[in-house]
Amino acid sequence: MHRVKCPICGIYFNADKEENVQYKHRYYHKACFDTIAKDEKDKADLEEYIVNLYNYKSPGPVINAQIKKYHDELGFTYSGIKKSLVYFYEVKGNKVEGNAVGIGIVPYIYKEAREYYYNLYLIQQNNQDKEIIKNQEKIVCIERPQRKPLHKRKKIIIEEGESD
Repeated sequence: MHRVKCPICGIYFNADKEENVQYKHRYYHKACFDTIAKDEKDKADLEEYIVNLYNYKSPGPVINAQIKKYHDELGFTYSGIKKSLVYFYEVKGNKVEGNAVGIGIVPYIYKEAREYYYNLYLIQQNNQDKEIIKNQEKIVCIERPQRKPLHKRKKIIIEEGESD
């Protein structure tokens, strides 16, 4: 029996019988390790998005501290932070200021962005079984307008002394 403790969930398990992943001399439940792997991928995606958004070489210490605070203290997910930034800059159309140093807007828009993406999810689920009709092109021919000849003007002679 090879009894080990998963560093993520803290539960002991038999590494010989349960499905697990060995990583850096530690044993993880497969599900726990998948969570970590997804978290690391989401964090890398967030950092890449920030680098491209602000045109930086790397996120830097200020942004890394903000990411750590939002993730550890506020419970925001890395993908949620990224989606908040996407929502703020791409969906809402706000401009990236040249002197922007951090991602301080995230706590203020996180809930609004989450509702936006949740509503998109609900719409997608609601329309999943619906048949989508593609835009159909309809060609309409409009006849060229014909010029009407000018009528001959009639002279109206008003005689003096007549009134209506």
